[in-house]
Amino acid sequence: INKCGMGAVSWSWRGGLLLLAWLSTRGAGAWQRRPVLLFASRAQTPPAWDLRAKELRRRKRLEGVPGQQIRRKHAQFDVVTGRPEQFRSEVDGRRVGVIKNALWGDMGAARSAEAMEAWTAAFFEAFAQERVTCHTKDSTTGETTALDLSLSHFVDLAFKSNHQHSYYLLDESLLSSAPSLASSLTLPEAWFGKDHFGLFPAELQPKQPCLVMGGAGSRSSLHADPMEWTGWNYLLEGSKLWTFLPPGKGTETALGSRRVLSGEWDGGKYNISAGWQSDVDLYMEKIAGKGRSGDWPSAAALGVMPSIARDYALGLVEGSCNTGHPFMPSNAMVLDALVDGRSLEDGRIAVLQREGDLVHIPPGWWHQTYHLEPSVAVAGQYLSSQNFQKVAAHVCKWCDASIGDAGSHFQQVADTEGYETAIQELLLLALRAQHGQAKGDELFSSLTFPKKQQ
Repeated sequence: INKCGMGAVSWSWRGGLLLLAWLSTRGAGAWQRRPVLLFASRAQTPPAWDLRAKELRRRKRLEGVPGQQIRRKHAQFDVVTGRPEQFRSEVDGRRVGVIKNALWGDMGAARSAEAMEAWTAAFFEAFAQERVTCHTKDSTTGETTALDLSLSHFVDLAFKSNHQHSYYLLDESLLSSAPSLASSLTLPEAWFGKDHFGLFPAELQPKQPCLVMGGAGSRSSLHADPMEWTGWNYLLEGSKLWTFLPPGKGTETALGSRRVLSGEWDGGKYNISAGWQSDVDLYMEKIAGKGRSGDWPSAAALGVMPSIARDYALGLVEGSCNTGHPFMPSNAMVLDALVDGRSLEDGRIAVLQREGDLVHIPPGWWHQTYHLEPSVAVAGQYLSSQNFQKVAAHVCKWCDASIGDAGSHFQQVADTEGYETAIQELLLLALRAQHGQAKGDELFSSLTFPKKQQ
C-alpha cells in the first residue's frame, strides 16, 4: 500500500489479484489443499508440495512485495536477530507488538519453525479424541451456541467454518493435562523477564497456557483482560487479524462495556480483579471494494496457494487493515466516537498475525481477533517487573483498598523485600478490603502459596 491514497489501494488489489492468479499456476500440485490443521489432527504426512512451501517460508518469509508500504502502528521484533533490551525498554507492557520466533527462537528461524510444527503434530496426536466445548456463531443474528464434541470433530467443523456461520474454541484446561507439551511453551526470560505469577497461590494463578482455535470467519469477543496483566498469543498454524483499541474510560464508555469478574480461574470466591467486555462486534459484516474484506481471498483459496502467492495475499490484507477498518462493526458509528479529542479509528491498531508470530498485548488494551482461515494458537499472560505496578494498582482499585499510589507502594516493597513479599502483602490487603478483615484473613490463610510464607 503506497502513499497515493485509496485509489492506489484499489489499483494494488486489481494488479495483485492478477499476479496471484499467475502465481497460483506455477508448480506441480500447486492447487492441492493446504492441510494446515487437518493433516496434523489426523497425524497424516503433508504432501510434498506443502513441505516445499514450508521450507521456502523458513528461508525467507515474504510480507507483501518490494515497494509495498504498510504503515504499521505496532512494534515488530525478531528473537533471532533483535535485541531483548530494546524490546523491554520500548515495548514490554507499553505497546502492541509482534515478536517473531518468540518460542524456540534461540535455535534459529529454521529450527524454530521445525519445533513449532513438531509441537502441533504432537498436540493433535495426543488430544484428537479429547472432549472440548466450542462455540458456533451466526453472524446474521449474533446468536452463539455451545457445542460439546471431540477435538477432531471440531477440526472438521473448522474447515467448514465461514464468516456467516463460524466455529471458535478457547480451552484453558486441556494443556494442563500434558505438562511436557505445556512446559515447552516458555517465553524467553531474556525478552519477557521472570514471570512472577509463579509466586501467586495456586488458587489465584491464571490458567495458562490456553488453547485458541478457530475456523475461517470466527472471532473472539471484544474485551480487555482482567488484572491488567500483559498477554501473549502465539500462532502455530493459520493466520488471523487483531484489532486493538486504546485503554481508558472514554473507550469503555464508547463501547458500552461491562465488567467481567475473574471467576474463570478462582470460581468467583476471591474476587480480586475484573476484566471488561463489550457486545460490539468489530467484524460483523464484510465490506467489498477498495481492497477491503469482501475482496479478500477465501480461506479455501489461501489454503491452496503456493507460498509466495499466499504471502503476497496476506501482505495485501495487512495493508488494507492499516489503511482503514475493512469491516462494518455491529455498531456502525462506534469507531467514529471521540475519546480524548480523537476518534477510536485514529487510535485503532491493526495486526496481521502469521504462523510463528507472537502478539504482545499490553495492559488494558481492548482487542478482538478474526480468523482468516483455520488456525491454532496458544496464549497466556505474564507478570514481570515491567507491569507489576499496573497489576497491583488494578487489584487495589477493584477491591477498593485505600493505600494511595498502590502501584508505586508495592513496587517499592518488591524492590526492597522481594516480589514474594510484595505479592503476599498485596493479596492480603485486597482480600481484607473486598471481604472485610475477618473473612479476608480466612481466605488468605486458605491460599496455597508455592513457597513457605515468611
